[in-house]
Amino acid sequence: MGYCLNVPFVTQLGIGSHVKGVNPIDDPTGCWYASACMVGYSFEAGPRLGVPELYTLPLKQNAKGKVLQYGHYVINTAWMPTLKAREQLVDVDEPTNQEWTAKALIDELKKYGPIFFGWLKTHNGQTYGHASVIVGVKNPGAKNPQVIIHDPENRPFFEIDLQELNQKIIWGVGFTLRRAGNAYQHNISTK
Repeated sequence: MGYCLNVPFVTQLGIGSHVKGVNPIDDPTGCWYASACMVGYSFEAGPRLGVPELYTLPLKQNAKGKVLQYGHYVINTAWMPTLKAREQLVDVDEPTNQEWTAKALIDELKKYGPIFFGWLKTHNGQTYGHASVIVGVKNPGAKNPQVIIHDPENRPFFEIDLQELNQKIIWGVGFTLRRAGNAYQHNISTK
């Protein structure tokens, strides 16, 4: 048992693949935008505002140098206030010992909805900063419960051990966010 919100999943890879005749595109550094969309879409329909100033990264060019496809630049702490203001996000009070408990995460999810967070992820031997969304906790009474996240690298409802996640979260830099507003303002169904 556990607790899991039914949060809409948004990917940063294969964007447009659901539309017949469209060549899907990847936005390799668009995890933060996809994650902000997931939180936002949990409360209201789009469009999302994001930070279009960062949507200027040339991803594909033709032989003459004309840009054929753009993507997002990596977001940094200097741009976070802009993202927070435009997407109605506020900081989550992180645990002072930098260790979430299953109970604390479930309480936060029940009160405020999904949690945007930054973490260090390793894929194909490369470690990089990444953004995802916490949507639930599985087996909260177990010795090591699992946290359920929507990872915009095409991994909805991905499960990771709470202890492992606590070691990978980027703590103390304002990358742990929730929707602004009072507790219990959301009406997100559980899965």
